[in-house]
Parts: sequence; C-alpha cells; structure tokens
Amino acid sequence: MKRWTGVIVLFLSVTLLSLIWHFPASWVAQHSWVKQSLPKPMTMSEVDGLWWQGKAKISWQNRPVGTVEWQWHPVGLVTGSLVLNLKLSAPKAHLEAQVSADTTEIAVKNMNGTFSLSYLSNLSKSASILQAAEGDVVLKGVSTALSEASLNSGKAWPSSFKGQVVLVDFDMMGVHLPLLKVTPELKGESIKLLLNGTGKNWQLTGTSTVAANHRFQNNLILTSTTPQSFPSWAGMMMQKTAPNKAVLKNTGRW
Repeated sequence: MKRWTGVIVLFLSVTLLSLIWHFPASWVAQHSWVKQSLPKPMTMSEVDGLWWQGKAKISWQNRPVGTVEWQWHPVGLVTGSLVLNLKLSAPKAHLEAQVSADTTEIAVKNMNGTFSLSYLSNLSKSASILQAAEGDVVLKGVSTALSEASLNSGKAWPSSFKGQVVLVDFDMMGVHLPLLKVTPELKGESIKLLLNGTGKNWQLTGTSTVAANHRFQNNLILTSTTPQSFPSWAGMMMQKTAPNKAVLKNTGRW
C-alpha cells in the first residue's frame, strides 16, 4: 500500500508540474497582479506562447514599441531572482538583453542591438524633437541597474551603468556626424559621457556630464586637419578659436 501511495503521489506531482509548466502566457497575462506589476504607461497585447517562453506586442503611452520575446532563465532558481532573456523586434529596432529582478533591484545586462532615431522619437513626446533626425543608435554590451529604493522614490537613478553607445550617420538641422562613440562613466549622482566623434578629416572629443539634479555640463573640442575640412555646422554651434578648431563649454538643465 505504501508503495502504491508513493507512486500515486509521484504521478500527481509530475502531472501538476507539467500543468504549471504549460500554462499559456495569455492566461497569466490576464491576471490583475500581472497588469499591476507593469509600469502604468505599458500595455501588452497579442500574448502568445507559454509563461516561461513566449511573446507579446508592447505599447508605451499607447505608442507601439514592438514585439517582445522572452525566455525564463533557470539560473534565477539559484540566485533567488527572476531572470529573463528578452528580444525586442520592430521595423526600425532590434535589441537583445538579459533582465533580472529581485526584492532589491532591477538590472539589465549585456544589451546589444540597433534602433533608429525616428523609432525613438515615436515612443515619447519628449523625444519628438528627433522626428526630423536621421541616424542609427548601436548598443554594445550596455548594462545598468536600478535599485528598488530609487524606483520607489520617483527619482530613478542607476546604481551601475557601463557599455558603449555608438551614433551612426546622425543628421539633423544641418549637423552631420558620421560616427560618434559614447562611453559612460557613473560616479555617484553624475554620469560622465566620454565622446569621440569622427568625420571627413576632423575629430570631435570631450565629455558631457549629466547629474541626478537635472544639471548638465559640456566640454567639447573639434579639430580638423585643415581649415577647408572644418565642418560648417561646428562654426555655428561652437566657439571657433582657430581656423581649424572650435570648443563648446556650457552648462544647463535637462
């Protein structure tokens, strides 16, 4: 009798785990606790697949973001956190990253991919100024983390930030940057962005610092090999100190 009891318990346990494992993602997404856990501007639709591996269309402030595919990573069972591999696909964007969350922080690791500036301008009213801009943004190994306390305070600020962002063929209001590499350095409540841009026989270098108190500071230098190769837009936006050199030093609020 004890033998059969053990077999029945094992059978029921396996059956229950199988049922849980095959819960459809659409069924899980319908529950109120899932909707309440999402940021208020975010909505999901056309949810497909299983709870641990599926896809859904995401919108932000009623603006389409794209299709997000997710896959649960079992390493979370060891670390005590929820770990997901995410992939975003849209007509002008393709991003991949690993996202982990626990009771203390939310972290995004090793984000790679590209998106156009026009795609970014459609996601937020504050970015609508980029509608007239052309160019692509390339993310290389970008990682960041936000503590739970920072998120709850309403003044979100990263506790870590690293990687590289590359702007390719930027063109807006006469300003053309063929290539601009941006490398962030987080120091407390400020992020220093190391800038290195190149064009035809000219180079842009310097730093741009943004702070948690919504202040920014720019310190940039542009030099060309000859006065003839000096870009015309630089003379309008920067202070020219020589026929082949210009600087930009300013502060303000963002």
